[in-house]
Amino acid sequence: MNRKLADLLYAPIGLVTGASQVIPELAEQGRTQVANARMMGQMATRMGSAKAAEGLAGLTAHARGFLARAGLAGPETDAAPVDAPVDATGRPVVGRSAAPNTRVEVTDAAVRDAPDAEELAIVDYDSLAASQVVPRLAALRPDELEAVRRYELAHRGRKTILGRVAQIQS
Repeated sequence: MNRKLADLLYAPIGLVTGASQVIPELAEQGRTQVANARMMGQMATRMGSAKAAEGLAGLTAHARGFLARAGLAGPETDAAPVDAPVDATGRPVVGRSAAPNTRVEVTDAAVRDAPDAEELAIVDYDSLAASQVVPRLAALRPDELEAVRRYELAHRGRKTILGRVAQIQS
């Protein structure tokens, strides 16, 4: 018998008899590929969300800085108390402590002694939202934590970060 004719005759028979073994293998390969695609999609979504949050935080910080330089807004988003200290431009200099609605006076000496953002143990600190900074605080040494506290008091005074620093330090 001709080889091509034999292949044509026996291939369907082999397919039918081997299907019980081949189909489960193909199904398992398909499940693996779907699981991998799902995992990659989730990872891409998380990375995209993180990048978007970083970009938004940077844009927000830039806008706040611009508004502060233009004299349209102070470093805090909420109103400062009447007796709050003011800086050389007349804007209130206000920080927040761990207790809600409690203000912490930020002196000129505290601002001068605050480290630069590049000196902090958290890379790209200024571009991070408070929700991105807080989980990283527990891994810092006491001196690094104190540097973050002083920097935050002198710059943005974010209650969430200052509160978590106070919890860790106590």
